[in-house]
Amino acid sequence: LRTSLPPDLARWSEDIVGGRMEPISLVFIGTEAELVAAFRRAGWLRADLPTPLRVVREAMAALQNQPDPTGPATPAFVANQPQAITFEKPDAGAPSIRRRHHTRLWTTAYCLAPSCRPVWVATASFDVGMELSPLLHLPTHRIDTAIDDERALIVADLTRVGARQEANVAVSPALRGMNAAGDPFTTDGRAVLLVLP
Repeated sequence: LRTSLPPDLARWSEDIVGGRMEPISLVFIGTEAELVAAFRRAGWLRADLPTPLRVVREAMAALQNQPDPTGPATPAFVANQPQAITFEKPDAGAPSIRRRHHTRLWTTAYCLAPSCRPVWVATASFDVGMELSPLLHLPTHRIDTAIDDERALIVADLTRVGARQEANVAVSPALRGMNAAGDPFTTDGRAVLLVLP
């Protein structure tokens, strides 16, 4: 893991119809309880599941430009599986559901010896506004183009509470891309490997 991801791990997340979203930019070693505890200590909250009622409440907050610190995130997929956990953090300068930091995490079939600590992969992006999805014609968030900045924020927040940065792993070439929602982004194509305390 210090040099590359296992060859059978997906390098990109996808939307519900298989459109390419953002590349994997974080790899975590730790249990779910360790992840939740570390993100909580770092000021992040676990997003609620996107039930119909909960999505309506989030939409109302977005229309009124109000905070919703645990608002659901749109499902994204890695290897046909939706994210297992979403963490988010309101933007300190504008605490509205329209602007939030967030990361989606997926479990993998891998664990780290000798104690078999689980390996997770994640994407990270910063929601900076609302837009109409070109595919589903529903409101969705628009992301900031500098997705590596969001990765750096998460790494800084988690290392501050005891996580250990182990490596930078090549995932894709450095690129200017566009996700399936039509949002452009730039990345150096690396994923940061963090071991949770």
